[in-house]
Amino acid sequence: MSDIIYPIEFYREFKNKTRNIVFGDKTVGITEVELCANVTPLTNRIRLKFYIEGDYPVYIGNSGVDTASGYVILPGRENEEEFIFDPEEIVNIYAIAENEVTVKISEEA
Repeated sequence: MSDIIYPIEFYREFKNKTRNIVFGDKTVGITEVELCANVTPLTNRIRLKFYIEGDYPVYIGNSGVDTASGYVILPGRENEEEFIFDPEEIVNIYAIAENEVTVKISEEA
């Protein structure tokens, strides 16, 4: 059995359009990072799903987010979050945490 290497990209047919889906891991700690499966968000992103793998919460928000101003996301797959976007608009979501955690992310464009 081979190891999975992130990010993984694949395509699917959706309403007669080919969609690009990317999976990846992002390490979140005391410095804010942008939530996306790769280095930058997918162009024309329509969906972002993520959950926290670890024991600590993550706080999300706009650029400049901190643990006091961010929306808290609790750890665990059962707390998975999903955002749906208008592909015509760029929406950036940033995350920060008090302790380093891994965030599992999938994006679709």
